[in-house]
Amino acid sequence: MKRATAALDHVLLAVPALGPASASLMRTHGLASVPGGRHPGHGTENRIVPLGGSYLELVAAVDAAEAGTSLFGRRVAAAANRGGPFAVCLRVPDIEPVARRLGLEIIPMSRRRPDGSVLGWRLAGLAEAMGEERLPFFIEWRIPAASFPGRERALHRCRPEGLAEVKVGGGAARLRAWIGGRVPGLEPVDGPPGIRRVVVATGREPIAIPA
Repeated sequence: MKRATAALDHVLLAVPALGPASASLMRTHGLASVPGGRHPGHGTENRIVPLGGSYLELVAAVDAAEAGTSLFGRRVAAAANRGGPFAVCLRVPDIEPVARRLGLEIIPMSRRRPDGSVLGWRLAGLAEAMGEERLPFFIEWRIPAASFPGRERALHRCRPEGLAEVKVGGGAARLRAWIGGRVPGLEPVDGPPGIRRVVVATGREPIAIPA
């Protein structure tokens, strides 16, 4: 088996509105979220559920006109009608080899935190993640390790210890070829594309996020 070349970074949950979704997550699972920020050019905004080495991202389309001009914004708006996890992001130390191997465009993105600081990153495979195949996409963070969103302080009522399991459909062989190696916690399976299962590890019982 190939060694791990990527890690589970975060799972995106499309929601109609950030406030009610955040309150529901706390009420149902004891998972708190913190303000994230706007994604310029995409009409979306997020809240972060820090889990340590990974996180959940609550994301909503907050500017319909701007979201309509962006593939990401349109996908978020459409997925919010169903709710739940709709995309998984894999962290890589260098996104250039991934983009070359798969023939992908690299997209620089950023958002401004509530404290005014700016987080920057680069993505590859976003169009494929937002399309019918719903493949995992890739991120290379351009920030200090201490600024990673999963490390934010949040007043959880449990003790989250990261993403324990993310099961993704779309053809196990196809997904493994796309990913290019083993990713701990990520389980590619056969069947229709899309996220089948998301489990957050805790100090006690694991938390299953409905997919």
